[in-house]
Amino acid sequence: MNPAQGQAIREIKEDRVILDCDEGEDGKVKWWKESNEDKTQNNSTFEAKADQGTVEGFFTCEYSKTDPDTNTKEVIKHKFYLKIKVCENCYELSGLAAWGIMLGDVLITGGLMLIIYICAARKSNGTQKKEKWSRSADKPEQNERTRAIERCLRFPLPVERLRDTETACEFS
Repeated sequence: MNPAQGQAIREIKEDRVILDCDEGEDGKVKWWKESNEDKTQNNSTFEAKADQGTVEGFFTCEYSKTDPDTNTKEVIKHKFYLKIKVCENCYELSGLAAWGIMLGDVLITGGLMLIIYICAARKSNGTQKKEKWSRSADKPEQNERTRAIERCLRFPLPVERLRDTETACEFS
């Protein structure tokens, strides 16, 4: 017999785990936790209560069946080992849902970064102008060459006009 046949974890609840085991011919099933028989439950389901939020230990179910070939009764035992954390306010989350949440978070964060970048670029018009001197008294004497450089930097000429006046803003 396949060891997984006839046994299953039916449900995990907030404070217990419900185990399933095949019923014997007489409808009775014996349950053990570790090596102690639990005489309060003798049907095919067993409720393992949580101790400090964890259901842990070896659980065994035993029932008898008659072998049709030999016409003898055989005792069948199924063993469970559980180490399950249970809690009252927990939600089960599948792997696909977790990946979807993470991908959505990354996409939203990237979108917000793009929006902030576009808004910041639009407000600054792509250039950041910074004055070197805050007061006119601090400015050094300007000669003709310095004034020409500042004029070219403040009022750039379109490319077509620049060809005609290349020397106007050319400095060496």
